[in-house]
Amino acid sequence: MKCMHCSWVIASIVLVMGCGGGQSAANAPAEAPSAAPTQQPKPAEPEAKPEPEKFDVDFVEAKPSAAVDKPPRVTIDVPGFNQFLPASLVANTRIRFKVQGFSDAPEGSYLQFILDNKPFRPVTDPNEKIMLTDLAGAEGLADGEHIIAAFMSYPTHEAIKSEKGIAVRRFYVGKRSDGGWDSNRSPLLLLASPHGTVAEDPIVDFVVLNASISNSEYSVRTVVTGPGIKPEGIQRVITDWKPWVILSARDGAEYKVDMQLLDPSGEAVPYGAVSRTFTVKRP
Repeated sequence: MKCMHCSWVIASIVLVMGCGGGQSAANAPAEAPSAAPTQQPKPAEPEAKPEPEKFDVDFVEAKPSAAVDKPPRVTIDVPGFNQFLPASLVANTRIRFKVQGFSDAPEGSYLQFILDNKPFRPVTDPNEKIMLTDLAGAEGLADGEHIIAAFMSYPTHEAIKSEKGIAVRRFYVGKRSDGGWDSNRSPLLLLASPHGTVAEDPIVDFVVLNASISNSEYSVRTVVTGPGIKPEGIQRVITDWKPWVILSARDGAEYKVDMQLLDPSGEAVPYGAVSRTFTVKRP
């Protein structure tokens, strides 16, 4: 009797466990994955402030080269004084010039031609054949007045200054015009250097005809602009016929020089303005 009662109890327990009570592991709901922790955005890094531009380029008087004992003498025969050239003959016009004492100049000196204040490349052979169109370049020569000049320069690109070391001729192409530059009395300013590409601190030098440079006479107002210089440029009023130099010019940078010849009262002089752009490329 006792054994039958025990069997019934055990069977009841088994039945209850099989039919109800708990759920099997297979039917148990999956636990929701835990959410990833929220990442806070990193604070934006402050933008680096650009370094202020350094204005450390200067324009100062340079030490002149030692004067030569016998300055070279330069002459231009063609074009001649006030010569008229028909436009059809310009292409065949050869510049006839002479340089006495070329070999006596310091080693590395050269002849510099300037046509309408545009410089030609240095000429190192006084016998070189140079055509007028070589100086004119791709732009050619317009009808009217033109001024050609030639002078010797030191290796430093400073003009060799002497009374007979500079030759200047006015000539006409296509048509003549009244007035203009008078070779006997009209002042004339020529910018000798720099031009093109220079490899070191640029020498700024000029040539003046029919005018004396001093505190009480004519002067040359010069403005230099470019990198390392304040927007208004560096301005100097030059009262002595000496070269100047641009110090600490940036490598690979372009600079500009503007010159204006002023009369004793400070007024601008005709044929006294020149502007030139050049590049510094250090080795």
